[in-house]
Amino acid sequence: MAINLQKGQRIEIGLQKVGVGLGWDPNTSTGYDFDLDASAFMLGENKKLPQDEFFVFYNNQISPDKAVESSGDDLTGGNSDGGDDETLTVDLSKVDPRIQ
Repeated sequence: MAINLQKGQRIEIGLQKVGVGLGWDPNTSTGYDFDLDASAFMLGENKKLPQDEFFVFYNNQISPDKAVESSGDDLTGGNSDGGDDETLTVDLSKVDPRIQ
């Protein structure tokens, strides 16, 4: 499902569970591996993390409210065959009320 938004536009998408995926192929042209990292900053009304654990990434794979979870770190992009190498899954029904 594609959604095209204009800056500042808000819509109700009616979803409870969403995912974000990064997929890439190993670099074969320069000899240096690509390492992409999926991460999420869960911010409060003051635009800051309520606590450090609300920064979800490969070294902190689940938020304290269990709403956001990382699949972990893929260092090369070689762990999938055309799919996502790293993912973040989000259950919007579990998001801590301090998160805006």
